[in-house]
Formats: sequence, structure tokens, C-alpha cells
Amino acid sequence: LTFTSDPYAKTDVVLNLLYPQEFLNSPATEYDKPELTYAEVLKPVVAHRMQITRPQTLYGAFSQVVAGLTHRVSADRLAKISRSIPKILILTGDEDNLVRPKQSWHLKQCMPEAEYIVLDKTGRWDLSASSSATVLKVPAGHSPFGQHPKRVPQLLKRTFDEGWELVEPDKPI
Repeated sequence: LTFTSDPYAKTDVVLNLLYPQEFLNSPATEYDKPELTYAEVLKPVVAHRMQITRPQTLYGAFSQVVAGLTHRVSADRLAKISRSIPKILILTGDEDNLVRPKQSWHLKQCMPEAEYIVLDKTGRWDLSASSSATVLKVPAGHSPFGQHPKRVPQLLKRTFDEGWELVEPDKPI
């Protein structure tokens, strides 16, 4: 990606990193465009973001790889973080190519207070009993917002509201 200047040439690589192929080839029902695939809907979005984002330097790309390979937070530090933040949500896809689900499970093991949700093709993660949303039954990748643009914001709002309730229980939200 660092050596390619054409944003459209990069989009297929990026889409395949972020999303499972089964999802990309599915009808884009979450975007109310079932006549198109998710790949067709998301490709122009990804290309536009690449056009407006400053290209990463080779040094930046190398530094990011090194940081990813060497960054480690101890279990004790994760537990301390978990105890100090009112509400933590660990959200992972079952086919995330960038952060493996077992890494997210490790976070949950070290942060017992955290809520842990795996987005997967069963649709079980849609925790709201009153939700009338159609469950998207495809594997989930690294970008839950791209796959579930309507439900993930609702999930985040619920998480934030619950966190605020823990901080200021008498204050209306």
C-alpha cells in the first residue's frame, strides 16, 4: 500500500484486510442497497478516505509494524485499566484479519468487568431484545461500523449510557 499512489488500486487490498470475502460478496442490505454487494458499496468509500488521507511514509509504515510487534500491556495493567473505567466494551469480529479474536479474548480475561461481544454469522451479538433489525448472518471482520452501520452506533450509545449511569447515577442521560 505504501508504494501505490492510486487509491482505487489499494481498495481491494484494504477491503480484503478489513472484511471477510463472504461479507464483501453479500447483498448490501445494511446500506439499504440489496442490488449491490458490500464490496461495490464500500469500495468508493474506502477510495475516498484514501484520497483525503495523507499518505503514510515508509518510515511511518515500518514504525507501525514495529509497534505492533513489540507493544504489550501486562495483565496487571489491563486489570487496573478495567477497574478504573466505568464501562468497557471489547468488540471483535470472528474473522478479523488484523486483531485475532483470541487477542480480544485475552483482553477480556484480563479485564473481567468488560463486556465482550464477538460479531459473527449467528447474529447473537444483537443484544437488544426489542431490536427489529435484520440480523446480518455473515462472518465479521475488523470494521464493525462498515458491516453494521446502523446497529454498532446503537451498541456504542448503550455502552456510553451505561457507563455514564455508573459514574453519575442520579443525572438524567
